[in-house]
Amino acid sequence: MDGAYFGTTFPHLFLLTYQHLQPNRTKHNYVPRIFGFKVRL
Repeated sequence: MDGAYFGTTFPHLFLLTYQHLQPNRTKHNYVPRIFGFKVRL
């Protein structure tokens, strides 16, 4: 798909029109890591 053909608003209008196609949001907590090691804040 070429963005020049559909324009930049296509994904927004598509998801507003077909709300049942939106992916389910899952709750993921962000864990900061540096080189795979957890960083304590």
